[in-house]
This record gives sequence, C-alpha cells and structure tokens, in this order.
Amino acid sequence: PTRRARSASVAMPAPVARTASANVTVAGGVQTVTMEQGSRGYTPAESVVYAGLPIRWVITSESGFSCAAYLRDGSGWKADLQTGLNTLERPAMEPGRWDFSCVMGMYSGSFTAIEPPPA
Repeated sequence: PTRRARSASVAMPAPVARTASANVTVAGGVQTVTMEQGSRGYTPAESVVYAGLPIRWVITSESGFSCAAYLRDGSGWKADLQTGLNTLERPAMEPGRWDFSCVMGMYSGSFTAIEPPPA
C-alpha cells in the first residue's frame, strides 16, 4: 500500500492593518473611537488606531449593571460607565496593543496602534 504524506498545518501571522478601523475618525489632531457596551461585552471589541494621536473614546453603554460597564487594564487604569453616552480621554499610544477588560475578566477588547499614513 502507498502512504500519503500528511500536509503540515502552518500557522500564518495575522495580517497587519494598514488603516484605522471603520469606527475610528480623525479630526483636529484627535482620533475618536466609537464603541457600544452591552451585557455581552463590547462592539467592536477590537479597534485599530493611529499611534501618536490622542484618543477620544466614545462608548454608548446599554447595560450599566453588567460587569462590562466597569473597564480595567493591567496597569491600574479603570473607568466606570454610566448608562448612555460616555466619553473617555486616552493619551496617544506608541505602536503596539493596549488591552482592556471588564472588572471580572469575562469581556475584553483592545486598541492596536499602527503608524499613521504619510501626510
């Protein structure tokens, strides 16, 4: 009998974004990230932003009594959302990733900062 060689499964690296996410707008030297927070987490949970620009994070909270309304990161930063519109200011990021989660760690999200396009 002839044996067939198994094809190896090769993990491909994730593609690197070249532009900011659709939920990110840039005006006046500030980028605005819009997101919704509900009882099942954040939508969108992951956003691509530009490095070097401050972030205005506008979150519509639909479920103020969910653990997802209490944002945390590993550095001690926290924000407690109220039902309705919430605006958080974040400093400009260096290229890389910033992760956040709910207070219980059940729901999470991230910002990935990329270099802005040439002017």
